[in-house]
Amino acid sequence: MECSSNLLSPRVTLPRRPSRRDAGVVIELAITLPLLLFVAIGCADLGRFAHYYIAVGNAAESGALFGCMHPVTPATRANWNARIRQTVTDEMANVLGYDETRLTIPDPQLLSETTSNFRRVRVEVTYRFEMIVDWPGISREHDLTRAVEMRVVR
Repeated sequence: MECSSNLLSPRVTLPRRPSRRDAGVVIELAITLPLLLFVAIGCADLGRFAHYYIAVGNAAESGALFGCMHPVTPATRANWNARIRQTVTDEMANVLGYDETRLTIPDPQLLSETTSNFRRVRVEVTYRFEMIVDWPGISREHDLTRAVEMRVVR
C-alpha cells in the first residue's frame, strides 16, 4: 500500500488579500453597530423605567397596607404618618440604584365616606427617575407617581 504524498506533506496557504466584499462588511458594521447600541441602551432605559414604576407602586401599596391595618387616633397621627413613610422607604430601599433624596411621600390621607362608616387610607409616592442617556425630544428626568387607596379594616 502506498500513501499519497499530499497527505504527509504540510499544506501551505498563502495569506488572503482583502477583497471588496470585506470592505463592504466593515462599512455595514460601522453603520449598524451604533444603531444596535442605540436600541440596546433604549431597551435598558425602558426596562429601568418599568422596574422603578412597579417599585413605586409596590411601595405605595405597602404604605397603604400598613395604614389600613394599624388604627390611628388624633393623638397617634404623627407617629402613624412616620411609620407609613418608613414602610414606603424600606420597600424602596430594595431597589437597585435607589436614591432616597429622589423620593417624595406627602402626608398619608385618612378619608371618610359620608354615606357609610367606612374609612380609607390614601398613600401617594413620587420618585424622580433619571434616564441613562439624554434622548432627543425626551426630558432626562420623569416623576413616577403612584397613589393607592385601601379601606381601613381595624
